Amino acid sequence: MINEITEKRIVITGGAGFIGAHLSRALAKNNRVTIFDNLSTGSRDAVADVLQGNNAELVTGDIRNAWDLESLFKGCDIVFHLAVMNLRACITDHQGAEAVNVRGTLNAASQARKAGVGKFVYVSSSDIYGDVDTFPTPETCNPRPTTVYGATKLAGELLCDALRRANGFPALVVRPFNAYGPGEHISGHSGEVLPRFIAYALAGRPLPVYGDGSQTRSFTYIDDTVRGLIAAAACKAIPDSPLNIASAREHSILDAARAVLRALNMPEHPLEYLPPRPGDMARQCADVSRMRDMAGFSANITLEQGLPALVDYVRARQTAIDRAPRLWPGANGQNSED
Repeated sequence: MINEITEKRIVITGGAGFIGAHLSRALAKNNRVTIFDNLSTGSRDAVADVLQGNNAELVTGDIRNAWDLESLFKGCDIVFHLAVMNLRACITDHQGAEAVNVRGTLNAASQARKAGVGKFVYVSSSDIYGDVDTFPTPETCNPRPTTVYGATKLAGELLCDALRRANGFPALVVRPFNAYGPGEHISGHSGEVLPRFIAYALAGRPLPVYGDGSQTRSFTYIDDTVRGLIAAAACKAIPDSPLNIASAREHSILDAARAVLRALNMPEHPLEYLPPRPGDMARQCADVSRMRDMAGFSANITLEQGLPALVDYVRARQTAIDRAPRLWPGANGQNSED
C-alpha cells in the first residue's frame, strides 16, 4: 500500500506544466497546494479545474529570481521542484538552460532551506543517464548525459545532494522516465513523441522516425508518474540516493509508432525515416526495484492501456494540429517535465 500525503502545505514549482498540473490535481484533493509557474510552457488552462476548488492557488513568478521564492516557501511542508527549461529548448539556449535548470534549482533549494521546508523533492530526469551500458539501469549507474538538458538536470541533483550532505537539507531526488498522457504538449519545443505521432497520423502525414527507430524508452503513463512522485515524497526516511520512477516495460520508438497506429485503427499508415538526431540516447530502460522496495510503488498502466486517453486528448485539438508546422529534429525525445 502506497502512503498518501494529506493535510500538508505544498508548493509545486512548474506546477502548471504537464506533470506539474497532474500532480497539483492529485495533491489538491487533500492538501493546500500553491502552484508556482512563469507560464512560459505551462498554462492557466492546464490547472483551471484545480483552481476552482479551495485547496489550490496559482502564483506567477520565475525561479531565476530568488525574491520570487523568498516568501513562497514560508510554512511549507513539501516542495516539488519541477520548473525547468525542457530538452529541446536547451539545445539552442545553453545559457538559458544553465540559468533555469542549475541556478534556478539552487535558488529554489536555498530558499526552501532558509524557510525550513520539511522536504524538497527535486524532480530530475532519466536524461541524466545518457550513454550508459547497464540495462535495466539502476540509480547507482554512473551518469553520462549526452545533452545540455541532461547535464543541467544532473547539476541540479548534485547541488541538492551537496546541500543535504553539508547542511542536512531534506532533499529527495527522483528521476521520472518518459511520462506521457493527456495534457502533454503536442507542438512547439515542448511537443513530445507520442502526441506528435498521433497528431501527424490524424493530419494524414507520415510519422517521422529518426534513425532506424530502435531507440528505446520506458514510457510511463502520467497517472503512474504522479503516483510515484507522491509515493516517493511520502516515504518517512529520505533516501541518500535518487529513485527511478518508471514503467519496467521497454518500447522502441518504432514499436511506439506502431502502437499509436493500432490505437488509431490506422495500421497501414506510413512512416518516414529521417537522419538520426545528434546525442539521441540509444536505449532507456529503468531498473525500478528500488522504488518498489522503498516506496511500495510499481507502474501498472501499459502503453496500450494509456494511449486511448492520449488519442482522445489529441483528437480534441485536431484543428490546431492541422496547422502545426513540420517536426524538427527533436521529436523522439521525452522530457520529464515542462
